[in-house]
Amino acid sequence: SQCDNANPNVPDAGTSFFGGPESTGPVNGLQASFARIPFAAANLIPLPDAVTDEQAIVHLAVKMGNCPHRAIIPQLVDLVASGAADPAQLLTQVEPIDDVVSAYRTFDTREPGWVKVALAPVA
Repeated sequence: SQCDNANPNVPDAGTSFFGGPESTGPVNGLQASFARIPFAAANLIPLPDAVTDEQAIVHLAVKMGNCPHRAIIPQLVDLVASGAADPAQLLTQVEPIDDVVSAYRTFDTREPGWVKVALAPVA
């Protein structure tokens, strides 16, 4: 996150995310079907049935930054559930999680059409 309280590397770090570069914040990787989330009680918001997994992947930017703030996320979820916003429209790729290295490489080279990527579990 770009929150000064949650990310000790802000404001120069950019957006911190699980598995991101060390310079963006101290958050280890998260490419798994199930995970333990630090401070989950403060960060996770239950999703209504009207919000799909693709829509939840993950975030609406507010004022050119993102912040997983408990006071804001429920309002954003309500916007998605009501149909007023659909972040799934930004999802450009769905790649299998067992090919995550290739997906990261392609995303990192800024290939055309790779804007927002979901990693799907392999059945």
